[in-house]
Amino acid sequence: MPSKVTEKCGSVFVRMVPTPRGAGIVVVMVPKKVLQFAGIEDVFTFSRGSTKTLGNFVKVYKFVSIMCYCYL
Repeated sequence: MPSKVTEKCGSVFVRMVPTPRGAGIVVVMVPKKVLQFAGIEDVFTFSRGSTKTLGNFVKVYKFVSIMCYCYL
């Protein structure tokens, strides 16, 4: 992950920050699966808003992972 990335979908706001190598993905289980499928490693995430809405919660992590590939 090259730099800090923020994204919003609905009422869910997510910020992803790169961490040192070996730290792994620091996030709850459902978005962790999405980030692993995207190939993202060593990242800390912060989310706020209505995270109980699973559709928006997963969708915002999908958008963030797409934004990470836009920088490459």
